[in-house]
Amino acid sequence: MKRHVTILSLILIVLFTSCRKDETATPDQPATPTNISDLKAPSGFSWSTSQSVTIEVTGLKSNIPFVRTLSFIAADGTIVFQQTHNINDDLTAVISIPSEVSQLRMKFGQLSTDLPVVNGKLTYSFIPVDNGE
Repeated sequence: MKRHVTILSLILIVLFTSCRKDETATPDQPATPTNISDLKAPSGFSWSTSQSVTIEVTGLKSNIPFVRTLSFIAADGTIVFQQTHNINDDLTAVISIPSEVSQLRMKFGQLSTDLPVVNGKLTYSFIPVDNGE
């Protein structure tokens, strides 16, 4: 019987000591803003969810017109720019795309290539590059 009382006492001591309130200090939490004017953003933070990109396409000068649909497409399949274009002509256009987009796919007829957006510009030239081969 003494043994049961001792075991029961130990169990009760363990239960009551493990269920006490944690007294450690917690850091002060900032107050939750109640309206939009109370929000404070770090300096340099951009609230914009879009970016302006300048498309510059250099045409291939020739006497033969070659007209096809020129498209710029985001990774999710959204066409962000599309028009009929003559390969002989240069093109400059400004478009607005989501801020997180860092490259677009350019399609001209059967030609398709991925182009990076660098410093708000996307450039392509139809003039072939001579690698000296």
